[in-house]
Amino acid sequence: MLSHAATEAAFHALSPQQRETDHRSWRNVYQGLDPATHPSLTAVRQELPAMADSSFEQAVDLLLEALAARAPALPRR
Repeated sequence: MLSHAATEAAFHALSPQQRETDHRSWRNVYQGLDPATHPSLTAVRQELPAMADSSFEQAVDLLLEALAARAPALPRR
């Protein structure tokens, strides 16, 4: 979580122009992938730019759901 938050903070510290350049660079990289070497990524490359927005909240939700799912299986102390 700390690493994810640090990455988010660094990205938001960039100027709007730098953030747009970063997004454009990733879009270009995804579009230029070779399907022979990256079949899974090229299959979804049209959807990948939409994932550029923050996923921190979703990551926290997934972590909490995973902890809750495992909680009943943990030994009681």
